[in-house]
Amino acid sequence: MTTRDIQAARAANALIQDATSPLENLAGGIGGGIRRSRKRYGGLWVGGRVTLTPAELGFAPNGANRLLHDGDPSVAIPLAAIRQIDVEPGLVTKIVAVTWRGGVARFRCYRAARFADQIRVAAG
Repeated sequence: MTTRDIQAARAANALIQDATSPLENLAGGIGGGIRRSRKRYGGLWVGGRVTLTPAELGFAPNGANRLLHDGDPSVAIPLAAIRQIDVEPGLVTKIVAVTWRGGVARFRCYRAARFADQIRVAAG
């Protein structure tokens, strides 16, 4: 993928169900907060960038989140696999929920409704 292939992009947090962080094992507030967040949301919100290309919707963690999470929490969803795109409410930013053959991917970002529309157009 080259930058010419990118049709739209957003700084975003992605809800990654199987994301893990070594910080969860810390005693006290930090570890407890991460464990409560995982329980409440069904995963961890990972910061990074979500990009839309003619072939896929992808998420890659930013540098800080690569350091804070084990493994690779990247996501790649082929546009042909997308079944539905919804915009869910959020406190400061809204959430783009993408239902696809592999489940539901959620991305919290600014201008979520516009980004959801761009995904709908690209996915056909």
